Amino acid sequence: MILGLDGIDPTLCRKLMDEGRLPNLSSLADSGTFKPLGTTTPPVSPVAWSSFMTGCNPGRHAIYDFFTRDPRTYLPVLTSTKISGVEKFFKLGKLRIPRGKPSIRLLRRSKPFWTTLGEQGVMSTVIRVPITFPPDKFNGLMLSGMC
Repeated sequence: MILGLDGIDPTLCRKLMDEGRLPNLSSLADSGTFKPLGTTTPPVSPVAWSSFMTGCNPGRHAIYDFFTRDPRTYLPVLTSTKISGVEKFFKLGKLRIPRGKPSIRLLRRSKPFWTTLGEQGVMSTVIRVPITFPPDKFNGLMLSGMC
């Protein structure tokens, strides 16, 4: 089991564990391993989590930040997911009801380790890991995380 805590300071966490102020985390660390994990450049959540799950740097997985800008409109867009709207609608008075569903595509280019495990017959359960929407198809269960 891997437990990742986004944005936690491992030095402060270790200090609080040693003081007895984080007894449950101390118990987990005593029965397993507690190690600080290096980060990425830039050190922001989507980049770091994408590197963690794929083992690749940002140049390979193509996640560089939370947002980028649309060069046509300069509006912010997510860097991890492309959501294309529905083109056809039913008109009902002032209402427009979509005919179909939007297209949602994950933009992360590298394969996460749970997909590789699944290819080898190892089932995984992935809960709330950032940058996992839409969920990957793999041998296991996933509850997607942010973005």
